[in-house]
Amino acid sequence: MDPQAPTWSSLELRLLNTVDVFVHKPAIMKKAEAELQQLNGTLQNFLKNAPGLCPPETDTTKGQIARGENHKGFPFLSLDMPQLFSKETFFTFRTLFWWGHYLGFSLILQGEAMAPLAQALAARTDTSETDAILFSVSATPWEWATTEDCFLPLNRLTGPEILSQWKARGFIKLLKPFPMNQDGFDGLNWKETGLETFQEFLRLVGK
Repeated sequence: MDPQAPTWSSLELRLLNTVDVFVHKPAIMKKAEAELQQLNGTLQNFLKNAPGLCPPETDTTKGQIARGENHKGFPFLSLDMPQLFSKETFFTFRTLFWWGHYLGFSLILQGEAMAPLAQALAARTDTSETDAILFSVSATPWEWATTEDCFLPLNRLTGPEILSQWKARGFIKLLKPFPMNQDGFDGLNWKETGLETFQEFLRLVGK
């Protein structure tokens, strides 16, 4: 045996001979993208019939689907609808399909114009809707790992704690993830669940 040859573990050899992921990945990503396109249309129709829910200049008629191959080593697709990104203000409902992790729906708010929404969230009294919603305690709104150093259950936070995070970070991010390994994920209706979650988030921020 050549002493210069690499040493492969049994796991590495098994993975080297596993091709299913690469064979089926294009079709899986295409199917996920089609689901996001349908959700995009559903959200557009909802916003068309509910004017005034979003800040001025928010895109409520186009949306944007982005695709990447390496968010912490895994492919992803994301949809921003509605979306407003400017120097001072973020207001977006982002849906993230993150391979090997979850399908997640998030509301991201940033900037002084979003202060009334942050205050409304902090002033909420009914926590019955917040069991499955996570609140970002990360330093950036672009962190998606659902570890305790990045997210906490919203119903564990008091109003003053929410406002403290808002003042320290300058943004609010809510996330409702649906892990891909949970029972029933294969039957999840992305359009209905996405719209319901968006409406749920809007109620929480007083919209």
